[in-house]
Amino acid sequence: MRIWLRSLAIWLFMVANAGGMCVIGWFAALETGTTVFLQLGLIGVGYVCGFMVDSLWDRWCWRVAVRLHLDDVWDGLCPHREHTLDDIWDWYVQRGKPLWLNPRRKRPAVRFQEAWKRFNDCRLIPPRRRRWQDIFWK
Repeated sequence: MRIWLRSLAIWLFMVANAGGMCVIGWFAALETGTTVFLQLGLIGVGYVCGFMVDSLWDRWCWRVAVRLHLDDVWDGLCPHREHTLDDIWDWYVQRGKPLWLNPRRKRPAVRFQEAWKRFNDCRLIPPRRRRWQDIFWK
């Protein structure tokens, strides 16, 4: 199963649980006269939404970082020849952490044969970076 399908299944499960907490909290609020249980359900919904936005943000930044690294390896601008997590992320940070790639950015004229050789010298499938790896690997 693709990674985004797993993420979608987890997110749907989390939203269903938070929604169930809201429904149970609503009935508990009607029964007890206090809104504490409803507030707990709403806090759960807020946490789940924040988690999903944070996860999507992390995936977006990593996708831009990989694309920038591959483009710059192709153009010969990047000194790294391997796709390690640290090399890709360091190159992304060094380039200013762009949110998207400018299609009109200046790129050098490169002969196809040289670029193809550079591209084949490095591994073509980069690993996926996870934010927690920065915490535990350093």
